[in-house]
Amino acid sequence: MSFADGKSYAARFNKEIDEHLFNRAAELAARELECACCSDGAPPLPCRAPEGTPAREALAACELELIDAIVSMWDATATAAAARGRVEDENGMHGGVIASVSAGNEFVSYKSSAALESVVERAAADVNVRAAWVASLIRAHLSGVRDKNGVPLLYGGRYERAVRKE
Repeated sequence: MSFADGKSYAARFNKEIDEHLFNRAAELAARELECACCSDGAPPLPCRAPEGTPAREALAACELELIDAIVSMWDATATAAAARGRVEDENGMHGGVIASVSAGNEFVSYKSSAALESVVERAAADVNVRAAWVASLIRAHLSGVRDKNGVPLLYGGRYERAVRKE
């Protein structure tokens, strides 16, 4: 389930996005949130964060940031692939993410992380950098946020033990 929509994305980042592209990115972002927030025995996120609660707002903001990160990585990869190792931006031409492409066996080699200029390019080229970037975005938005039962969204233990007794 997505907590954000294309209109909120356009309003937050001041750029339009294709609906199909947004839906693909939103699905991936929702999957990342589920992995980060669903500990053992926890109910699904929509049940834990009803409409109008601070938890729902934090999840929507986090999902928008994740969607933007995913779309940025896709754009960086597409741009690098089109330029075959060269990327042009407002600063002129500079090295891209892809170092070489071989059509015979569909081999793609990426530049080393040290040679890449931005976190987006590094995340597009390296799965570990991508995972760390996504985790830092999730931590930044959801640390300290509690669900309707008072359990932190990022709690990793058994959910039943963390629910406050009233």
